[in-house]
Amino acid sequence: MGQISLTLPTVGAPNTTEDVKVRNALQAIQTDYNGNLSESNFAAGALTEAKMATGANGLAKGCFRAFRNAALSLVTGSVVPFDNDATAGNSWDVSSWFDTVTNIGRYTPQVAGYYEFNAHVFMVPVGTGGNWIALALYKNSVQYSQFGTVMLGGTTTLQTGGGGVIAQANGTTDFFEVVLNHNFGSTQSVQTGTGSTYFAGKLIGRS
Repeated sequence: MGQISLTLPTVGAPNTTEDVKVRNALQAIQTDYNGNLSESNFAAGALTEAKMATGANGLAKGCFRAFRNAALSLVTGSVVPFDNDATAGNSWDVSSWFDTVTNIGRYTPQVAGYYEFNAHVFMVPVGTGGNWIALALYKNSVQYSQFGTVMLGGTTTLQTGGGGVIAQANGTTDFFEVVLNHNFGSTQSVQTGTGSTYFAGKLIGRS
C-alpha cells in the first residue's frame, strides 16, 4: 500500500480562516492514511478478530469446539467441565469466548444473536437396563433445553448422550453450559477425548 500525497488547494484569499480549515482537514486525512493505514498495520496479528468482534457489523465468528481431556467422574446435575479447546484439528475457539480456566466449560458469546450448540458425552459402561443419561443446555445456570436422553441396555457398551440445540444470546452477559444428568445414584466416570465428550457451537445469525 503506497503513500498518498494530496494537493492542498487555496480556498479564497490566502491565509483566511476558511483556507486554513480546508488545508488542515486535508492534511489530517493525508497523515491519518499514511500513518495509520500503512502496510505494517495489516501485518499478521495487527488487526485481530477481537478488535472487530462487536457491533452490528462486527466480524466475530463465535465458533468453538471443546472437549474433556482430564479424567473425570460426575454426579448427576453436574456442569461438564470441558477443559481443552486448543488441540490442532480437533478443537478450537476462534473468538476466545470459551472458558477453560475460571468457569471451566462456560461459553459466553460477545455478539447478540442466535447460536447452534452440540454436545456429546460418553460414560464408562457400568449401567444396567433401566438406567439413563441425559444432557441439557443451561443458559445462565438455568436449564434451557434438553440435548437428549438415552436409556441404557447393559454394561458392555459405552453409554452415550447428546444432541443439538439453538439458543439466543444477548451478546454480553448470557452464558451457556452443558449439564449431565443420570440415575445411577453415585458418581460416574466420563470417557475423555476429542471424539467422546465434547461441546461445540457457532453463531448462525445476529439479532
